[in-house]
Amino acid sequence: MRPLTARARNFVGYADLDFTYPNDVCAIVGENGAGKSSLARLVDVALFCGDARELAAWLRRGEDDLIVDLEFEHAAKRYRVRRSYRDGKSAKLDLEVALWHKTEPGVYTYEPLTRESATATQAAIVELLGFGRETFRASAYYAQRDGSAFTNAGPSEKKRRLVEVSGVEEWAPVNAAIGAQLKVAEKELATLNGRLADREALVATRADAEAAVAAADDTVTVAQAAVDAAESEHTAALAAERALDADRLELAEAVAAATAANTELERLGADHARAEQAARDADTTAATISELAPVAASLDTLDAQLRQIDTARATRCGPKPWRRSASVCEAHCRAWRWNSPTSSS
Repeated sequence: MRPLTARARNFVGYADLDFTYPNDVCAIVGENGAGKSSLARLVDVALFCGDARELAAWLRRGEDDLIVDLEFEHAAKRYRVRRSYRDGKSAKLDLEVALWHKTEPGVYTYEPLTRESATATQAAIVELLGFGRETFRASAYYAQRDGSAFTNAGPSEKKRRLVEVSGVEEWAPVNAAIGAQLKVAEKELATLNGRLADREALVATRADAEAAVAAADDTVTVAQAAVDAAESEHTAALAAERALDADRLELAEAVAAATAANTELERLGADHARAEQAARDADTTAATISELAPVAASLDTLDAQLRQIDTARATRCGPKPWRRSASVCEAHCRAWRWNSPTSSS
């Protein structure tokens, strides 16, 4: 907010005041009682004066009516606020916004922004400026004997007034969002710091880890050599086992052959025993035959004699039916000789 012009009637020491605030002014210099403070005070009264009793305090002595008119620029727009008071009556407050005149440069027309009541219009002024009287007095306007209004305020009050003056309250949602993002970022940063600490710990133990890896490599080398030796031994053992299997097979074949030979030997033994028994039986038979040979010779002689007798009988007597034939008698005689147990006697 930048004040442009101030007009007043019967305002403290001024009967009529028409003052234009210079651009880029940094100080107003004058003798005591010249009204320097009144020019600053007029801005405060025009923008934030409370009620009729306060306006009555600024009424010039001996007068009964007061008018305070202030034009100011804010957010690239020109506004005008006017307060009036008549002794014994209520105060009046008007707010207007200036519009550029389309045909006459530098000439403005004003459109009213006055609300339904002075209180509502005052609230509109505060909303338009973005700050109230306390913030204005604590930042832009220090009344006489009130220079410590800001410095004596508490931290939260100072913050509130600075926020109002700077107009950053409209950025509060953005600030809240940034705060939330900042908290998330801080958590992520804490996580990353933890990971970094873990990584640093790992780096610190890298030498030990490398030594352990080297030792493990040596152990692996020794173990690999042992594995190779074991594989060689295993290969040799497999070869020995195959040779043993061949020996076992050969032995089994030998055992089978021995078993077959033994079986054949037993068969031959049985055949030999039978042959020996047959030989003994043959010897016995031969001995028996030898013993019976004389008997057989005698029988043959007798048989011949019987045939002679039969022949002689047949010649003399003729055949007799009741007589046996010589062949039948011979057969019975031979059967008796062979079957009789006493035939050798």
